[in-house]
Amino acid sequence: MKPEKRTLIPILFPLLICIFFSSLHAVSSGLDFLNIAPGARPAGMGDAFTSVADDLSAVYYNPAGLGFITRPEFQATYDYWLGDTYIESGGYLHPFGFGAIALNALYLGGTPITRFEDGSLKDTFNPNDTSAGISLGIKASKVLSIGVTGKSVTESLDTNYSANVICGDAGFILRTENGVFSFGYAARNLGVDDFSFSNSLIKEKMPFTQSAGISFKVDMPEQSSLINFALQGDQPAFGKPSYSVGIEHVGANVLALRLGYKYYTDDAITKALDSMSGLRAGLGLSIKGIGFDYSYQPFATVGDAHRVSFVMKFSDLPATPKIFDVTLKIDPASFSPNNDGIKDSTFFLPQTPPLTKIKSWSLSIYDPYNSVIKTISGEESLPKIINWDGKTESGSFALEGNYEVEMIINADGKLGQVQRQPLQIDLTPPVLVIYASTSTITPNDDKITDETTFFFTIQDINPIERWQLNIISPKNKIVKTYKSAEEIIGTKIVEKNITWAGKDDVYSEVAPNGEYKAQVTAFDIAGNKTILEIPITIKVPPKEVIKEVKKEFQGLKISLSSEVLFDRNKTTMKPEAYTALDKAVETIQNYPENKIIIEGHTDISEAKSETELSSPRAWGVYSYLVKKGVKAERMSAKGWGSQKPIAPNTTRTGRMKNRRVEITISKDKLEAKQATP
Repeated sequence: MKPEKRTLIPILFPLLICIFFSSLHAVSSGLDFLNIAPGARPAGMGDAFTSVADDLSAVYYNPAGLGFITRPEFQATYDYWLGDTYIESGGYLHPFGFGAIALNALYLGGTPITRFEDGSLKDTFNPNDTSAGISLGIKASKVLSIGVTGKSVTESLDTNYSANVICGDAGFILRTENGVFSFGYAARNLGVDDFSFSNSLIKEKMPFTQSAGISFKVDMPEQSSLINFALQGDQPAFGKPSYSVGIEHVGANVLALRLGYKYYTDDAITKALDSMSGLRAGLGLSIKGIGFDYSYQPFATVGDAHRVSFVMKFSDLPATPKIFDVTLKIDPASFSPNNDGIKDSTFFLPQTPPLTKIKSWSLSIYDPYNSVIKTISGEESLPKIINWDGKTESGSFALEGNYEVEMIINADGKLGQVQRQPLQIDLTPPVLVIYASTSTITPNDDKITDETTFFFTIQDINPIERWQLNIISPKNKIVKTYKSAEEIIGTKIVEKNITWAGKDDVYSEVAPNGEYKAQVTAFDIAGNKTILEIPITIKVPPKEVIKEVKKEFQGLKISLSSEVLFDRNKTTMKPEAYTALDKAVETIQNYPENKIIIEGHTDISEAKSETELSSPRAWGVYSYLVKKGVKAERMSAKGWGSQKPIAPNTTRTGRMKNRRVEITISKDKLEAKQATP
């Protein structure tokens, strides 16, 4: 029996690429298909992708790039390779809060091979290479990501000639927070030093390769442009280094143009390839996350390579941020936006732990029907105080009712949330009722109507905040005030009774006669107020009609109070003045031969000259005495204004004494009369 003889050797690319690389290097390695990255986008950038690594192709270049990716992605690629061979690959990545995990698979195949022995057909086989792996990228910090890949690799060059190897990749990326600059390093095809095929004693080396690169990203939103520029160096374990440069321009997030070049320092490679073989080019089209990428790569006389990738990127998955504590103080928790100047706004005071950077915050106000009527938001900085004037998004004031407030703060990948807190808009003022035990008082210590008692009740659906009772004079000045004490806070019903004896707060003396008002003002905690008034009259009859009658150097003097004779700042006599003057006439008639001097006096508060006030008062008394039978030739009248005070004008009592009319009976005539037997 003749020994088996192969009449046709496999020409499938797994063997072709081994022959190709072994011809270029002094020492060859196996599994060289692992150095072929299938993605169309990185290929169009000259394979300068180790520091970029921002899509699923990162699993072939640098798995650390997965740590910065936040959108789930599916990618499938078909490569028309050399010698009627092709590469099919696909994968899916899924981001998590800590990074992302990706699954990927690759298959390299071609035209089936038919084997003949001794001129007859023996069998047909299909040499192929496969790789399946899982990658993990972790974002270790805001600027650092690390990644690893584990993969199972199989290479079948013949029916009974195959190898199975477990290997992996590892790398890291340093990237600025704004993503402008990146530095990446990756070590690929880590594992055993060598391996062997089944039914063979020949050892093959693993195609271990180290890559390092930098990239720059320029974002120009005004021009709707994004530019990526990358430089990279690759150092295989068996061979000389190569260098790559690539540039990508993306317009309007839709159309991408790419250009790259790969330079080999190995003379054997540069001789085998023509001057155009290092050039790479590609383009991409993406609309709403669905896109296609294409790249072209010449291989001189060996042929050209074409790659087409289908990419589907899904919406960002919401990361599960770390939670931090936030508290929100609302002051006041009940307010009344009614433009009365009292608690028209409410204030929100958020309190957070120290945070490096706040990205955004929002505060939402929900109405009683669970609809958001107002949202207040901001970025980068959180105010210490947030004000709300009660207006909705439409600019109208919110209605009375119970509302809720919710706040969310996003900071450094952390989330702070304040659960809904109650907030009330109260536009209804308190209900107030007031009455007095008597509406007229005569505080003259006769134990009869010397005082009055005010009874009032305040009631509201919310607690009463404060109340105040003012006694207001006829000139609209407050003469007496009573205020609430702090113990009423939290009480929804207030019942009070307050007794007033007619005295003021300044001098603790009985207020002048007149018509007064007792005014009660009540406030609830929302700032609504109610004001109610009732009239009170003070009417004290004079204790003495004539202030005093006394002998002085110039004669007998009768002093009459202006409070009895005239109204304040008036010159017309009051009806009760006639009684006092009639008593003065009786005294005057006892001295018919004596001259009578009538003098009017005011205090400094009656800021009028003697001719305007004191003189008319003196002449008014003069006229009345004439009517009562006192001879006019006996009398004279004069007004002195405030020139002759008999008491200090600094007190109310002193000023009352100074407001007077004095009638003096001449001394000479008085003495002559007293001498008559």
